[in-house]
Amino acid sequence: MGLNRVNRLLRLLIRLQSESNNSTEELMEAFKVSRRTLYRDLRALQDSGVPCYFERLKQCYKIDSSFFMPSPDLTEKEALSLLLIAHKAREMLEVPFSQAGLQAILKIENNLSPAIKEYCKQVLENVSILGTCTKPKESIDKEFDFLQKAIHRKQILKLTYSSKSEPTVITGDFSPLHLLYTDSWRVMGKLNLDRQIQSIKLRDIKKMTRTGKCFFEEERFDLSDYLGRAWTTMPEGTLYNVKLRFAPDIAHDVISKQWHGTQSSTIEEDGSALLEFRVDGLNEIIWWVVSFADKVEVIAPQVLRRRINEIAANMASRNKIVEIKTCSLSTIPKNVTL
Repeated sequence: MGLNRVNRLLRLLIRLQSESNNSTEELMEAFKVSRRTLYRDLRALQDSGVPCYFERLKQCYKIDSSFFMPSPDLTEKEALSLLLIAHKAREMLEVPFSQAGLQAILKIENNLSPAIKEYCKQVLENVSILGTCTKPKESIDKEFDFLQKAIHRKQILKLTYSSKSEPTVITGDFSPLHLLYTDSWRVMGKLNLDRQIQSIKLRDIKKMTRTGKCFFEEERFDLSDYLGRAWTTMPEGTLYNVKLRFAPDIAHDVISKQWHGTQSSTIEEDGSALLEFRVDGLNEIIWWVVSFADKVEVIAPQVLRRRINEIAANMASRNKIVEIKTCSLSTIPKNVTL
């Protein structure tokens, strides 16, 4: 068997394991082969013990889900990327089942070639990752596992969670649709069959149980469609043109990051940076603006400028320096005992 065919068979095997759209025509197009050659390749996989078959209902080729093929050898960069997560960043990431993930990576590490092991060791000795740790002390494994199963089975849950609004604790029937990570893990879904999507932090959930009922999803939940132009996770239904000016000493750092999909930026003659966004709602972006303190000026809209002014005034009031008057011993009356 020629090397080209061996390579093609390996790629065919990987595609059948990883993708669902594997009709005869799609496979012929993907591998640039005739129908006859494709059938011969599929037969070769079957003869070698790979349980691939044609599913008539979906009109595509599949591999039996019980079949497992070990991953091919990793390149230096692939291995290094995994080990960076395991050895340098695992305490900074809030990843469900992180311990299981770490064990999986260590199993892979044990099977690396000596050359790649040595390469990764040398690189990691000279790499450190510092910053704010986003991983809470308490695990969310149970909550994440419970919710992902409920999403898959379309189960209605009885949910109790803390809220910033009134009442401060809310209980109701909840239809979970999607798990999302931004600053923390959240579950998106509908409360009490409300058409509005709720975004609830897993950390705010106090109790959840199955109701024994299921919900019907009229159309598949599309996260991108729901979020639209929200700053992070909470669209408010009103679009704003936000224009901000950042001080010269942080200008290049600010424009080097993509904060939002609508972002446009320019550097002014004085070195300051102008950033503009088209944002749905202001409640989320306002705290991002405040985080830059006196290094940012709100040009537009005026409603955002006023809210920043209010926050700044409240901060100044809360942190007002109280002068403590002192007196010398000579001014203390003689009849006062110290």
